Amino acid sequence: DMKSPYDLVLMDIQMPIMDGVEATKRIRQAGNLIPIIGLTAGYIPSELQLYLEAGMNDCIGKPVRLNLLKKVLSDRRDGSSREVGG
Repeated sequence: DMKSPYDLVLMDIQMPIMDGVEATKRIRQAGNLIPIIGLTAGYIPSELQLYLEAGMNDCIGKPVRLNLLKKVLSDRRDGSSREVGG
């Protein structure tokens, strides 16, 4: 496990050059187990499995609702594994 100076990553799904799914795969291939929370404006529940298979721990829709983000972060801190959507 590669040690990271960060506690978690908020990963945008749609980014120029490399999307969040590919970036997540590369982070995981490098051996880094840091929690990764996907963020997407086009959240589609059926795509959640794709994000989880890429190595993300959760995914939430944008605009981000503060109460949902707090819940996801709290769950990460507590070590629970949740699959959160839109």
